[in-house]
Amino acid sequence: MATNVFDTIGITRPDTRAGSDINGGYSFKGDLMPASKSVTEGPNDTVDDVPLRMPDTTGAVDNFAGFNGQTLELASGMQRRYTKLHFFGTTADGAGGGDFTLIYADDSTETVNVSFADWCQGPSAGSHIAIGPIPGRYTRTGDDGAPCSIFHRPVDNPHPDRVLKAVKLPTGTTGGGVIRAYLMALTLEEEGSTFRMPYLDGVDPYPTDTGAPTASATLEGVPTASGWFVDPPRITITAEDEAGGSGVERIQYRINGGAARTYTDTVAITDEGDLNIEYRAYDRAGNPGAFKSIKAKIDATAPATTVATYPAELPASGFSDSEVAVTLRVQDGSGSGVASTEYRVGAAGAWTPYTGTFDVGGSGTQSVQYRSTDNAGNAEAPKSVDVRVDVTAPTTTVRLNGAAPVADYVNAVRVAFDRTDGEDSSGAVATEYRVNGGEWTDYEGAFDLTDRLIYRVDYRSVDQVGNVENYKTARFSVRGPTVLQAPQTQAPSTAAPQPFAALEDVATRLRTLSALRGGRLKVNVSCQGVTRGTLTATVTRSVARKLKLKSGTLAKRSLDCGEEGRATVSLRPSAAIRRALSRTKSSVRVKLTLRMTGARVDTQTVTLKGKS
Repeated sequence: MATNVFDTIGITRPDTRAGSDINGGYSFKGDLMPASKSVTEGPNDTVDDVPLRMPDTTGAVDNFAGFNGQTLELASGMQRRYTKLHFFGTTADGAGGGDFTLIYADDSTETVNVSFADWCQGPSAGSHIAIGPIPGRYTRTGDDGAPCSIFHRPVDNPHPDRVLKAVKLPTGTTGGGVIRAYLMALTLEEEGSTFRMPYLDGVDPYPTDTGAPTASATLEGVPTASGWFVDPPRITITAEDEAGGSGVERIQYRINGGAARTYTDTVAITDEGDLNIEYRAYDRAGNPGAFKSIKAKIDATAPATTVATYPAELPASGFSDSEVAVTLRVQDGSGSGVASTEYRVGAAGAWTPYTGTFDVGGSGTQSVQYRSTDNAGNAEAPKSVDVRVDVTAPTTTVRLNGAAPVADYVNAVRVAFDRTDGEDSSGAVATEYRVNGGEWTDYEGAFDLTDRLIYRVDYRSVDQVGNVENYKTARFSVRGPTVLQAPQTQAPSTAAPQPFAALEDVATRLRTLSALRGGRLKVNVSCQGVTRGTLTATVTRSVARKLKLKSGTLAKRSLDCGEEGRATVSLRPSAAIRRALSRTKSSVRVKLTLRMTGARVDTQTVTLKGKS
């Protein structure tokens, strides 16, 4: 037999506030709370969607239960196994609570402690606000501005395997003094998130209604041929109670077993993934229908593609001195999955399916665009990244006495250099020169040559990523003015010539990997005062690894300049290196190093084109 545990008027209306009975004659404003005797989730509960049964909020009858030892006998239909108990209440004049006694069908008992914060303060640990803060409260003769709340305190049932038949309230409130705790509603939760809400006033207005309402649902929208919705479908849920029943109170739905949501009208399902949408209805007697389900696969979001380039860290110019490796990564969240990813280099390039990391070479700034499409047909808007490659050395021009070089000069020559690295490049940063095979010297400004000599001036520039220009040479003589005088006999010079050795520019038509493999890469060498040495062709360690070579040396030959001071050397790699070179389509930068006994080392870097 159900019992009434209410003993306090804690909720009133303007016309009933004289009955306010919370400590000192206060009450909640019933006209600002959920409807009287309704079943609802806490309107201000941001933690969960546990429903509660509101008491009579008219203020004409008791609607709060003080902690005075009352026992709530559950109606026979509500005596079940529960996993949790949800207490909705508050305290006045300080935080407090007490031990509730759970009485099971086998007459065993267990206690659980329940406490609430002061009604005009924030929630205490283990609880949260369900209703409120309500702006102001009623007194017996008016109202004040104190904001107060009803708190929700969930508690696990210590014995979920036992049938619960009654709940006994504490016999007093902890905290001492005038602190009083009150219970407004109790919700019992079965396994599977089925909730039952006993009538704390002992009055069941629907004692004969034991049947649950039935619900049905339909989805509006058309999926693609893949079976996925690319626009959120709208769900409509309807429910009806049995003939003579209490009528439908509310409808719930949940997605993939998540928290229950209250259904009020047709709503768009914006969750994404392979969804199991469950729904049910409660009647006014508190009978829950069994969950039914409808399935939908929803993917309204295109995949997201990100890009990574190697090398990741570039000089301040932003340019790389070799091909840049580009890697794409794609995520589609809980959607239909990635169907394809593609890219193109340059706005006019053809879209290419992405199968793995690819290289971007050439010279200058190139825009790499990329995009992905999922199995539902959602296409990502193209994104782009700029790749800057500079494999071209600067170009240096010499000016002698402010003009292009000529063969003869009188008294002195002023030497100056101009350099350029093109419009879309890393930029030239330094120029160096050497005179008659001497030390390479940094160029800092125009300089004069005044000795009466035959001059050879070599010069070259380097850019920010390290591309070194093959040196160029200016040959000219400086003499004194012509003076007519009697011929004089002079003894021949006995000074030995200053030794030097230099590489001449490799002919453009020979700058191919095919020429190197076939032994047709011919290099011309000029010498003075030296005869024997070696010429070596090498690549950097990173290029050697890319070509799968054991070392960076491609070829090496001995040479002899002979009496004429010139030699032509043909470089030919070993069979293993020739096979490795035949597998690459990319161009390869090769460093030529000339070492002649008695002269300074000379180098030249050439780019050998791969297969077209």
